Amino acid sequence: MSILSKEVKLISNKGNTEGSYADKENTPDYVLDALKKGYNVKIDIWLDDGQLRLYTNKPDAKISEMFLCNQYMFLWIQCKNIESFQYLMMYKSFLNFFYNEIDNFSLTSQRYIWTKAQGSDKLGVRSVIECNSAKEYAKEIKDQSIYGVCSNNFEK
Repeated sequence: MSILSKEVKLISNKGNTEGSYADKENTPDYVLDALKKGYNVKIDIWLDDGQLRLYTNKPDAKISEMFLCNQYMFLWIQCKNIESFQYLMMYKSFLNFFYNEIDNFSLTSQRYIWTKAQGSDKLGVRSVIECNSAKEYAKEIKDQSIYGVCSNNFEK
């Protein structure tokens, strides 16, 4: 089956699907709610004193490797410090994670191109574009010329 025959992945940013809700985003329950709605979810994590934590503006809720492993097929994990990236390397055969501080493009551990760059729809069927609203990429979603779109807003 061609990758083009698959639907474009809709990836919730930190659990958000109807706009950004800073008080809820990137918390375990909010992430799980977005997964139950059928979205993939990009989460931000941090390794702090050997403990994985979801990260919003600072390391917050503790999470376990089991949390990541139980949802591994649907999570896109952005490592917010190099220590978390190094830690997740032992799970690289199945977790999908990346580290990006300032670059426009990152290659995930599962070989997807993650980008915030405009015009990145030209990258092709293994690219995921992070944007403010999925409506910005409605044509690419319809044409399935990209792999996925990550946004805070799909339902408005």
